[in-house]
Amino acid sequence: MTKLLLIPIKNLNYLRRKSKIFNFLIFVLLLCPFIYVIYFSPYHISYIAGNSSALKLVIFKYTDINETIKKDEHYLIKWPDQRAEHVGLHQDDIIIKKTVCMPGEILEVKNLGVNCNGVYQGTIAVTVPGTDIQVTPYPFPEKTCIADDQYYMEGDTIFSYDSRYFGFIPRTAFFGTILLGI
Repeated sequence: MTKLLLIPIKNLNYLRRKSKIFNFLIFVLLLCPFIYVIYFSPYHISYIAGNSSALKLVIFKYTDINETIKKDEHYLIKWPDQRAEHVGLHQDDIIIKKTVCMPGEILEVKNLGVNCNGVYQGTIAVTVPGTDIQVTPYPFPEKTCIADDQYYMEGDTIFSYDSRYFGFIPRTAFFGTILLGI
């Protein structure tokens, strides 16, 4: 025999009010980390448009000028000059690039192929992939040692406009260190 549990109406309203309070508390607890990241922490959230990186939504922290730059890490770069305005990149635009070749390493460019310390990094296209737009590769010497505070950087995709076309990036252009990206 099944027993039927009857809850008086006034108790049911009490449970509904408690449920709304509980749902509100859960919402606030889930929202707090985002509020902290946006307003109070040294970390920031940003959406970066463009084709050069697979990362679009990133959590980053501002890069200190004395911070050590690491190889094969993604960084936000504040575009330092007008070298790329012909492809829509303007001074002070923020772009994502990965450090490929560091100061003191040997960069070799042969037959539009790029090597860093003898490790193949990719080729330099003379047209933007999938279009007829002509791009001019940066006139690197065949073999060069990268100077202090200069970095050879590339994007993640074949559509990336990066050091292959505009040369080395100065350390002063590093804007942020990416901690998490999607």
